[in-house]
Amino acid sequence: MQQQARPDPPMSLPTEQAGKPADRRRTIILAALKFLVSLAAFWLVLRAVDFHDVLRQFEAADPTWMAFAFVALIVHFVLVVWRWDYVLERFYGLRLGARRLSLVFGLGEVLGPALPSFVGMDVVRTLALAGTAPLITIAKAVTVDRVIGLVALLVMIALSVPFFAVVVNSGPALLLVAAIGIGGLIAYFIGLQTGPILARIPALGSGLAKLVAELRRVSYDGRAMAVLIGSGLAVHISSVLIFWCAARMLGGALGAVPCLLIMPTAMLIASVPISLGGWGVREGALVAGFALVGADPENVVAASICFGLSGIVSGAIGIAAWPLLPRIAVTENPAP
Repeated sequence: MQQQARPDPPMSLPTEQAGKPADRRRTIILAALKFLVSLAAFWLVLRAVDFHDVLRQFEAADPTWMAFAFVALIVHFVLVVWRWDYVLERFYGLRLGARRLSLVFGLGEVLGPALPSFVGMDVVRTLALAGTAPLITIAKAVTVDRVIGLVALLVMIALSVPFFAVVVNSGPALLLVAAIGIGGLIAYFIGLQTGPILARIPALGSGLAKLVAELRRVSYDGRAMAVLIGSGLAVHISSVLIFWCAARMLGGALGAVPCLLIMPTAMLIASVPISLGGWGVREGALVAGFALVGADPENVVAASICFGLSGIVSGAIGIAAWPLLPRIAVTENPAP
């Protein structure tokens, strides 16, 4: 029987007030450090390229490739919203509707470039839906969606290893890609077994063990994982297409195959929450990666900037689509 979801009861005010000053200081310090990392990484990248040449590429952008990039961006947005909707309904019995999810994800994408990598975007998604369902449920769904998306990226990197050896490089770069892709997948599945060990850690242990148990529940559902990994691969391929179209739009000669082999590892490196929105770190990883195939570094940097800004355009698409999509009531059913 369907019933309207109820929000969790509010936390006690004294507890909130006691933690606010220290939490605020920590948040400010971490944000400042991430900003400095982005600034330093960008400075290192721009020292190695001709900044004026980077800017010059934007003056002669090809509208045809711009249109292709826009189509890839729409496909990307539809896929990520659909996957999140699938996670919410399949594992948590929540049916929130594409209208609401499109708006919330759009807001996260618009704010994402100024937030710590993907983490800030996920906080936006969680808080924006806090009034429609229990906060802990939304937080679990957002975390599962993000982690399984990263697992799909690891799968994509692992599958690229033999092709990377032939097309790009068979030396130390190949070992790095293999270690990240194959090693990352092995580490993930070993990590799913560590719940009892994590539970013994003081203070944080209980929460970490519950998170591992949640990921284990999802990861051991074979049919659902096939859907999630498949849709995750489609999401990441659409991201590669956006970058490739941006590079061609700006007059570059990057091939689609090298982009498919190099871009996933760079995206994974940029997802580490040490900078704001991955800025600087992403550009450095891409310049280093595409140097293996002799790509023009100025074109790579310019395309990476377009790729980073595409999140804002993607968010605008979601926000613009919000009033056009059908409104549905929030429903909560027992999860299978």
